[in-house]
Amino acid sequence: MAPPSELTPLQEKVSGILGNTPIDGIEGGLETCGNTSSSSMSSALSSCRDADYTDHPEMAETSSPLAVETPSRPMKRLRLTGKEGYEESLLKIEGQKLEVQRERLRIETERLDVERQRLAIEQQRLLIEQQRHTVYLAQRGVTFEVTEN
Repeated sequence: MAPPSELTPLQEKVSGILGNTPIDGIEGGLETCGNTSSSSMSSALSSCRDADYTDHPEMAETSSPLAVETPSRPMKRLRLTGKEGYEESLLKIEGQKLEVQRERLRIETERLDVERQRLAIEQQRLLIEQQRHTVYLAQRGVTFEVTEN
């Protein structure tokens, strides 16, 4: 069965929206992977990593990051990393998380120390206030006896 020669109105709208970019690629872009078959994504990624980039002089300068430049966007860096790079990145992120947690713990410990100092000061103020009140009542001749129930 041959494909229809004319497009439906809906197909024309979609084609007008998408344009030729999905088919022709981005003008001035850099092809980073020659294997675009419908095989699994992991095999496509591994073939991209294993590809020989010597036919692109721009890539000879940088081994892992690829320089990609398009006319409409500024220069970007793409990083082709394997499992080791991913694990390295995860370890770095986890290390940063641990540093943040340690810093939070240090700050919380300092906050608790300040709170303890405030509590001690408040207890001293209360004791002084009780003593003043006792002296005031003693001057007036009032005494208290503490009885336990």
